[in-house]
Amino acid sequence: MKYISLLFLVLFPLSFLFAKESKNNAKELLYGFAGKMNFDKGWKLESTGWKYDEDKIQRINIGFRVASVPDLETARSDILDLSQAFLSYMNSNEKNAQYFLKFPLSLEDLNLNIAYVDSDGLFRKDGNICFVILNNSKLDFSKKGEKKLDSIHQESYADAIKCVKCKETRKWLKSPTPDDTQKARESSLKIFSDE
Repeated sequence: MKYISLLFLVLFPLSFLFAKESKNNAKELLYGFAGKMNFDKGWKLESTGWKYDEDKIQRINIGFRVASVPDLETARSDILDLSQAFLSYMNSNEKNAQYFLKFPLSLEDLNLNIAYVDSDGLFRKDGNICFVILNNSKLDFSKKGEKKLDSIHQESYADAIKCVKCKETRKWLKSPTPDDTQKARESSLKIFSDE
């Protein structure tokens, strides 16, 4: 019994060292990604966090602060870009697998958010979207209410992808100009007159 107690006294502090090392590695990963987003887009790191299970990261959280006035399409595009960039960053290095309970990471392992702020760094109060969050494969868009954030739109990640792809497809489709309409009319009249 004396040896078991001694073993426990030696191993118990070591378990805290491994947990601390794992948390430090998680911080380094998140700060590395935040630096990339700051360099690429000018986004500032707002918050980080993680949930542990068995001394490995089970769920990871990261949030950014962006000084802009987005509409729904822009906020949707931003959060989708963030999720894809984050998953790519984390999953591209096999060495990261040692820190996570489940690897490669998927949307279910993430909680991502973007706060849209004014020049003072506060949530926008102008009725525009000021916060978007991706959690459990669902997006929630909010605006600043009197005392709290009010959700104004929710959608699934899959629906958000469809909206963005549909918009991208529409970019390639050209609306007919009056000249195009006139040419089509003349062409069809010529076809019928030849018969």
